[in-house]
Amino acid sequence: MNSLTYDAVDMGDYNLVVNSAGASPYGQIVSRIQLQDKGYPFRPQREPRIITIQFTVTGTSRSNLDSNLDNIKRNLTQLVPAQLIFDALSTRYYMAILERFEGNYIQPAVFRGTMRFICPDPVAYSTTETTVTQNVDANPKTLYIPESSASVVGGSAFLLPVWTLTAGETLTTVTVKLNNETTIEELQWIGTLTSGQELIINSSTWLVTKEGVADMADVSGKFPRLEPYIRNQIKVTAFGTAGTLNVTYRDGYL
Repeated sequence: MNSLTYDAVDMGDYNLVVNSAGASPYGQIVSRIQLQDKGYPFRPQREPRIITIQFTVTGTSRSNLDSNLDNIKRNLTQLVPAQLIFDALSTRYYMAILERFEGNYIQPAVFRGTMRFICPDPVAYSTTETTVTQNVDANPKTLYIPESSASVVGGSAFLLPVWTLTAGETLTTVTVKLNNETTIEELQWIGTLTSGQELIINSSTWLVTKEGVADMADVSGKFPRLEPYIRNQIKVTAFGTAGTLNVTYRDGYL
């Protein structure tokens, strides 16, 4: 069945069939100052993605159809964005929240309608998570994401990964630097770590934690992203010579 899954609930279980889905439109808001003879644009901002879905729901009877519709609307109504996955594009998901659900009964046991989702984050993400772990065995240490020189970060959108630095020795009042030399973005953290402690840099939430506790007092710089369609060069400084760096991300698509 050509249906969809929302918040891990398969709507095909309630006989929902997707007739068409407008998930591809993508746009940017371009602010500008327009003068008499020329104009000056500012940095564009991504518009939220709007997904409009034409669908049909059937039932074995009118009461069964109404039960299916009740369950569909109950599961679609969430307070925060949740994963939206189409059967026809099962390798990607959108973080979407329902804005409108409407339609009509075209037969006693057939309902045809339209639902509209808003994705404040317009990027579609791979359902497969990529994890790369490399040793930090030199100071400074240059690493590559992906590791293979024949590979690149997939997708078409800049990514906001989670970087996990695990100390392999005691580091006393050091200025740890995590620098993506491809995107020219470097974050610095000052502090002390003992062997086995984790420093997690979450570029999506703009949060640095030490052993699960927020540690932002001595953080400066920019949270590093990953650039798509290229092999990213990463430099780690002042993290000793016995630690590891774990990078977790999902390919993103505009």
